[in-house]
Amino acid sequence: MAKPDQQLLVIGKGGDDKTLSKNQKAFNRYVKRIQTLERDIENYRHWKGIAHERAQRELVPLENALADKRVLLVKLLDRQHEAKFFRAAERKRLASLILDQCYSLIEQFGREDVKPIFEKHQGQSFEEADAEANAEIGQTMKDVFAQMYGIDLDDDVDVSSPEKFQAYLAEKLAERQAQAEQAQRETNERRASRKKTPRQQAAEERRQQEEKHLSLAVRKIYMDLVKTFHPDREPDEAERQRKTEIMQRVTEAYNADNLFELLKLQLEFNRVDADHLETLADEQLKAYNKLLKSRVDELENEFFQLRGGMGFGPGSFELRFVGPPAQMDWAFSNAVKELKSAIRQLDADLRRLEDPVQLREFLKEWGKMQRRRKATVEFF
Repeated sequence: MAKPDQQLLVIGKGGDDKTLSKNQKAFNRYVKRIQTLERDIENYRHWKGIAHERAQRELVPLENALADKRVLLVKLLDRQHEAKFFRAAERKRLASLILDQCYSLIEQFGREDVKPIFEKHQGQSFEEADAEANAEIGQTMKDVFAQMYGIDLDDDVDVSSPEKFQAYLAEKLAERQAQAEQAQRETNERRASRKKTPRQQAAEERRQQEEKHLSLAVRKIYMDLVKTFHPDREPDEAERQRKTEIMQRVTEAYNADNLFELLKLQLEFNRVDADHLETLADEQLKAYNKLLKSRVDELENEFFQLRGGMGFGPGSFELRFVGPPAQMDWAFSNAVKELKSAIRQLDADLRRLEDPVQLREFLKEWGKMQRRRKATVEFF
């Protein structure tokens, strides 16, 4: 069964009656979009919590077990590196493989036990190597995003993690938006100081009239709810508590200019009936639609950030695991199978690579894979 607000916050039967005006249709579109976004955000937040809990329970133990096997592999490769069987070029390739595995184990799993092996083959501390790598990656990220968004990034921006860089970038974008808004205000002020043409004066009067309509309408809804549910003079304790909770919702909605929530509250508590919306004047609806559109924008941004913001991509946790129960079950089942398969494969590799001849063949294949990867990166 549809929720009360889904049934009532619609103008006309079905919300798409051909007899509706342009603003009535727009009202229905905005309301439908808000309802959809609120439902999607609520569901996604719930699914995301479940996904993170399942990851800790189902995936992390297997990931740690795989990391343990990789540590054994690093130690095996380190021992083999000293064997006279291998040529200088092979030992160099072997050292690269060792460093690649060590860096990942330290960075992703905090495996401090492989640091001495890393530093032995790198010739410097892990911290020094990590700082150099981060500086190189950071410069690349800064160049890409500076070109993409046209932003001058600070030299000392922290790019030690995608989250920190994303937060910094969001702050810079907000600053640019604020500057643009300030420039627009100054432009508007300059225009306002000039003598207006009759057409401009008429447009300004219409805008002021719309804002007046909206302010009065929202204020009227708010005051109606305040008069009805103000708890101060309520003698019954249980009823006073109920009214206090309602007033909290009313005040939050009013302070946020959340017209949609105020209308829902009016309808929820029978302060108006559904037919009331159909009697609203077209100018009033036009003013309402401005606030409803603003609410749509807020919710879309909230949903975007909830799904990982700019980090929402093919390899993101959200895209892979967060979703409806059936989708989540399938994703976690596959991930568990992949991890168990990787553990079995690594067990086999540990036995196979004890043989220097087998390790030589493995290094050839690994070298080919690295060259293909490098060629792909250079191509793009």
